[in-house]
Amino acid sequence: MNGVFYQNDFTYEEKLGGIGMIIAHEITHGFDTNGSQFNENGDMKNWWTPEDKVAFDQKAQKVIDYYNSITVYDGLNCNGELNKAEAIADMGAMKCMLSMAKKKSDFDYDKFFKQYASLWRAVYTKEYGDVLARTDAHPLPYLRVNVCVQQFDEFYATYNIKEGDKMFLPQSERILVW
Repeated sequence: MNGVFYQNDFTYEEKLGGIGMIIAHEITHGFDTNGSQFNENGDMKNWWTPEDKVAFDQKAQKVIDYYNSITVYDGLNCNGELNKAEAIADMGAMKCMLSMAKKKSDFDYDKFFKQYASLWRAVYTKEYGDVLARTDAHPLPYLRVNVCVQQFDEFYATYNIKEGDKMFLPQSERILVW
């Protein structure tokens, strides 16, 4: 179902958009709604300040609410509660990779975003999509790309996305946790 994560001849941008995103995604799980419940020793123990925990929970709720609002097709919406940890990890990984991209003056954001999108390209039947939407903690493949990239200014700048375009999401509606 997925594209290629890594090839030796990938450019720096393609490596960040591929294997970089995968590694950063997995690391971010240590700080998503599940991983954040464990301390540095792996013990299930609260390590947050009360203020930080409230702020984190509010941001995680925005992710849940946003995904709940997405209609996959008539009669089926995403399950934000089911998708929240994976969506948070995707967005955390994107933020990490884009932070690295800023350090390279000639970074090719187009190559980066296209490689990321290729990771989750998929063809499946409506019935299989229905099963995935109802049971898989990961958002549907196209949402792993579209919802994630919509959160970042670099995506808008790369593709000249403006208000009124289908991929435009106002700053006030963006759901970044980190």
